Formats: sequence, C-alpha cells, structure tokens
Amino acid sequence: MKLDPKALVRATVLVMVLGYVLCAAFVAMAPRATMAFFGLALHTDLSMLPVALSARSFVAGLLFWSGLTAIAAWLTAWLYNRAVQS
Repeated sequence: MKLDPKALVRATVLVMVLGYVLCAAFVAMAPRATMAFFGLALHTDLSMLPVALSARSFVAGLLFWSGLTAIAAWLTAWLYNRAVQS
C-alpha cells in the first residue's frame, strides 16, 4: 500500500497547526508555567529566557513549523513509498 504524499502533508500540517495554536495559547495565558513545563520536558532551565509572543512571532513560527512539517511529511511518504516498492 502506498501513501498519498499530499494527503499525509495536509493531515500532518493540520495536526501541527492545532498543536502550535494550543501551545501559543498556553504561552499567552501562563507564560512562566508553560516555560517551566517545557523546561522539564527538555531537561533544561528555560526560566531565564524571555517569553516573546507577539502576533508577528506567532505568524512567523506558524509558517516556519508548518513548512518544516510539510517537508518532513512529504519526505516520509516518499521514503515509505520507495521502501514498499522493494
């Protein structure tokens, strides 16, 4: 069975966008708690980093992560389809 790269890209980017919006909402509502949580998840101290969430940084981050996710999903489908041909 082959994967449809376009469908995988759309689905994966949609999931990423929802996660990104949720993350940004947490940063906007509770910046220090959100940074503390991600510091624990990353095993590092993020408390000294400034929290800089603006409309511009939100859109820039959304575009960057959406593009990176789209490339990763397309590459995953392409590699999978090549692997199942063998």
